[in-house]
Amino acid sequence: KKGIAYGYLNRAIYYRSSGDLDTALFYDMKCLPLMQEIGDLKGESSCNSNIGLTYSYKGDFTTALEYMFKGVKMKETIHDKKGMASGYNNIGNIYITLGDYKKALNYHLKSLKIREDMDNKLGVGMSYNNIGNIFSSQDNIERALDYYRKALQINEELKDSTGIGNACNNIGNMFTAKKQYRDARVYYFKALEANKTVGDKRGIATCYNNIGNVYLDEKKAEESLTYQLKSYNLYKKIDDKKGIVEAAGGTGRAYALKNDLTNALYYNTLALKIAQEIDFKEGVRDAYRDFAAFYKKQNQFEKALQYTKLFNAAKD
Repeated sequence: KKGIAYGYLNRAIYYRSSGDLDTALFYDMKCLPLMQEIGDLKGESSCNSNIGLTYSYKGDFTTALEYMFKGVKMKETIHDKKGMASGYNNIGNIYITLGDYKKALNYHLKSLKIREDMDNKLGVGMSYNNIGNIFSSQDNIERALDYYRKALQINEELKDSTGIGNACNNIGNMFTAKKQYRDARVYYFKALEANKTVGDKRGIATCYNNIGNVYLDEKKAEESLTYQLKSYNLYKKIDDKKGIVEAAGGTGRAYALKNDLTNALYYNTLALKIAQEIDFKEGVRDAYRDFAAFYKKQNQFEKALQYTKLFNAAKD
């Protein structure tokens, strides 16, 4: 039975990394009762953590946290330090998405401390990246860049393509925020190459979205739309709800720049609807901003003002 249980666990990991979340969840749910039956606490904790990760990719953050907390509590009980660090890391990432940066930083610092104590360089690089994400979400660009560069240095030393892809993407985001678009594109294409090397579909979709956003900032509508639609279609294929929100928003903005207002309205509406369904606060905020710009362009100033007020409230 132990062999069967770990077979299910490994299949779940494979399907989740391939973007087939429903099949991953199917094997996770077959694995969990078997681990409980044979009394394998480490295996059971891994099942719970993995189920939480799958639900987070599906955009169900409440259920994700429920399973992740179960998993990390078991890891604490059996003193699985590596597992605890991973669990805290994943919980911290969900709190970033939910906009609770205080809790996010708390969990990522707990994860970083364990990884430093264990001299787990790969994990330290991951933690630096995620702490950078917290500062980025609060528009603290220089502190975010500092952590992203630390992450990139470690990942390059380790020749870890996944880590290099994440760090380069994030550094690109910071250069975009600083309006240094050429530098941003250099890092985004580096990230794209790294993610293609390891076949990371989610990472590839993120790169497409970011490249599309840079072209948007440069007012290059056709180039932007090409990459936004690539991103949107890939996120849809792997059923990444958060990613779908970001790519749909980018696609809507690209259509608006082309003055194709019908498609702009369709994608903006889709982004807002899904962001509200999964409680993705940054996605909701950005959709309000896009609607304000959309209605202003159509001289519907009352509606534009309504969405501007909603955007300002969400931003605060």
